[in-house]
Amino acid sequence: MDIRKIAQGFRKNLTWWTLVALFGGFLFGLAFPKSGPFLKKLIMPSSFILIYMMCIPLKMHDLVNTVKYPKELLWGLLLSLVIAPLLMWPEARLFVSAHPEVLAGLLLAGVVPPGGMITFWTGILDAEISLAMVLQIVTFIVSIFWIPFGMKILAGAYVPIQYLTMLKNLMIIIVGPLILGMITRKLITTKKGEKGIVNSMPYFQLISGIFALLLVFIATGIKAKQIMQHPGIIYLPALAALVYYVVTFYLAGVFTFKVLRMPYVKAIPLIYGTATKNLSIAMALAVTAFGPQALLGVVACSLFQMPLASIYYKWYYKMKTSPAVTGTSG
Repeated sequence: MDIRKIAQGFRKNLTWWTLVALFGGFLFGLAFPKSGPFLKKLIMPSSFILIYMMCIPLKMHDLVNTVKYPKELLWGLLLSLVIAPLLMWPEARLFVSAHPEVLAGLLLAGVVPPGGMITFWTGILDAEISLAMVLQIVTFIVSIFWIPFGMKILAGAYVPIQYLTMLKNLMIIIVGPLILGMITRKLITTKKGEKGIVNSMPYFQLISGIFALLLVFIATGIKAKQIMQHPGIIYLPALAALVYYVVTFYLAGVFTFKVLRMPYVKAIPLIYGTATKNLSIAMALAVTAFGPQALLGVVACSLFQMPLASIYYKWYYKMKTSPAVTGTSG
């Protein structure tokens, strides 16, 4: 059994697996309407394991490279943690203002930091991997304190936001797994070196992906009755997410290339850091801070993030040799 091929195939078809979990949970909830209390008990441990698996590969020592990219890092933080959620806000209001929890989930998907996909896309597009890694780690750390504040500003008028309570949830489902992940990484590298982490990556990706799908299953299972009564909480956030990704990828590209005039190798990490987010964190936080219905907003984003990122990659891969696109200054 080649775990790498399995993990690669799983990630490639994640959109379809998400749909299976979405409708599977819905049917389960209709068939077993009293399963809600049991499903709710699975939320916190599933969220913890999901984030823990994601944290093990993080290279915290990459923080020393921040001095190499002061300007790029500043713009990356602004684009990813401020501009991206502001771009999500009008779509969320337009499509799901009648469903405050779903709206909170969409906004949360915009507020969270970029995930591992930023390094994945940066790598296959032959851009600057070290900048992508630095941006991923720094935004991850900053977001622990930024997420509650950002959600208070953007979603406070629609759902109750308790800053300290949300920060406490973040400490439990992000800081706890982060510390445990760092310890696990140290144990693996001490025994098997960095190769041990590389060889284990498919397992981390597969396990975290499975638990992400479990959260999707749980959310639709608990809210099956409400979904049946109000089907708009499924397709409306999907429309909002589609518009968001199209707009964000386009504007991030225009801003980095045309306004900041960054070279191609530095622009790509910023573009993908703006448009692709760590939806695993958003999923875990949505269900623990706002309830299962909020997760439906994040799920809508998970349906489109990978496909739109892939389309953008294919287009820019063809265009990257063009002087008008790549630029030379920075």
